[in-house]
Amino acid sequence: MPLILVNNLGPQTSFPVPEGIINHRGHNTLAVLLWSMEPRGVKLAGLELVAKGAYQTSYGEVQAAPQPKWAPRKGAY
Repeated sequence: MPLILVNNLGPQTSFPVPEGIINHRGHNTLAVLLWSMEPRGVKLAGLELVAKGAYQTSYGEVQAAPQPKWAPRKGAY
C-alpha cells in the first residue's frame, strides 16, 4: 500500500515515514507524485530527505513491509 500524503490539510512541510516502510538496512526508491487541482498546474520548489533522529525502543526489530521489485505487467502500461 503506498504512503499517501494529502497537502490540503496543512500546510505540512514534513512527512515522517516509519521504519518498515523505509528500509533502513538496504536500498530504497522514492517516487514523488504531484497532482494539481488547478488548470495552471503545480511545481515543486524543493525536496529534501532528512533523517530527524535515530531511536531505540524495547519493541525489538521492526519487520519490513513487503518490498517487491518493480516489474512491467502485460497490458498495464
